[in-house]
Amino acid sequence: MPQLQLDKDRGTVVLTISIDDGPQFTFGELSLGGQETRAGEADALRNAWASLSGKRYDSSLLRKWLIQNATSLPNDGQPLRHVEMHLDASTDQADFEVTFP
Repeated sequence: MPQLQLDKDRGTVVLTISIDDGPQFTFGELSLGGQETRAGEADALRNAWASLSGKRYDSSLLRKWLIQNATSLPNDGQPLRHVEMHLDASTDQADFEVTFP
């Protein structure tokens, strides 16, 4: 809760705010939906996900993983629309879903 302190002698106001960053999330599960467009894409993504699973969530790690696995991800000109992140506050995990068209 914000707190105000008035200092009439100096003519100043001090505003104190507490900020809670919240829980730190880890990379959780990768789920795959739809029909893969080329045989082996789903298995390749599952195997590659093992390098992230359980690590502290970091968007730069996710971006690197997406680039490294771009050939196995659905790509219709907008590949990121096929990737969804779901934050699970009960487990502090960031689960991801890739949906093949």
